[in-house]
This record gives sequence, structure tokens and C-alpha cells, in this order.
Amino acid sequence: MNNSMKKIILLLIAFLLLMPGPGIADYLVTFKNGGRLKARDVKMEGSVLYLEALGGTIGIPVDRVLSVQEVAFTKSKPEPPPLDEVVQEEKGENEKEQVAAEQDDNEQEKSPAEYQQERKAGLIEELKRDYRLFTEEITKSNRLQLKKRIAKIKEGLMDLKELEEDVRKTNGGALPAWWLEMPLPEPPAGL
Repeated sequence: MNNSMKKIILLLIAFLLLMPGPGIADYLVTFKNGGRLKARDVKMEGSVLYLEALGGTIGIPVDRVLSVQEVAFTKSKPEPPPLDEVVQEEKGENEKEQVAAEQDDNEQEKSPAEYQQERKAGLIEELKRDYRLFTEEITKSNRLQLKKRIAKIKEGLMDLKELEEDVRKTNGGALPAWWLEMPLPEPPAGL
């Protein structure tokens, strides 16, 4: 073999070694709501992140994505949650955004007391939901999800505390009767 042929073969081998092979690199997409999804490929177009996963392409708004990590998955690493769980979480987030948008439209027409009452009712409903999900997750023994759920419960309780302070400020330091008529739910066992 002559030198030029050897160079061509070496360049070809180097080129092939540098090309990504199928399945060499995958991506772990983590959503802001705690959900995760393993993707074969990711592509950004405008404000949408397209994921090649689960036999198809999924478009997710970028503002819902916490991180995208390039990883090599092995069988020893945990699998991301099934797509139906991710979609269910995403639907829940979409519903919250729609409710928040509707509340923003209606806030201009409401008195501070009406706004505060609705805000407390919404926070209590979220807290009840988080307590229920905590109870479900504790049976699954998923520590990561439990930590996230506990953090979400703490955040909800802090929001309620801030709201209580605002209510006291607008009512001369006292809590009105409607506040006391809307008690907090009992925390689940194990919390």
C-alpha cells in the first residue's frame, strides 16, 4: 500500500470513530415539575424543544424544561418515568396556567378580600392534592419524588403564611371570619 492510500484509510477510520453512533449518547430531559424523560435526540426550534423519544417526536415549550443532560444510559441507571406520567404532570401544569391566566383577568374586578379568599381556597386545594400525592408516593418508596413533594408542600405552606400576613395587614392585624372558616387540611401520616 502506498502512503496516500494509508492516509486515506487513517482519515476514514478517524472520521468513523469521531461520528456519534446510534445509542452512544442519549439525553435526560428534566422538567420544572420534576418529571424526567429519556430522549434519543433533542432539537430546539424557537421556544420549543423537540425530543425524539418513545418512538416519536414530542414538542415541549422550553419554559417547562429545567435541564437537558447528555448521558450514556446503562441498565444500572434508573429509567425516567413513563410518558403518560410526564404528560399527566404537563397537563396539570397547563391547567394551573389557564387558571392563573383566568384569575389575572378577573383580579381587576375583585376586591382585595375576594382575591384573598380565592387565593386561600386555591392554595388549600393545591395542598390537599400534594398531601394526596405524598401519600401515594410514600407507598412507592421513591425518595427523590418524596423530597420534591415535601419541598412543594413547604412552598405551599409558605405561600399560605404570606397570604395570612397580607390578610392581617389589610384587616388591621386581625384575621376575618372567612379566614377561620377555611381551615387547612390535616397533613398525612409520615409527613
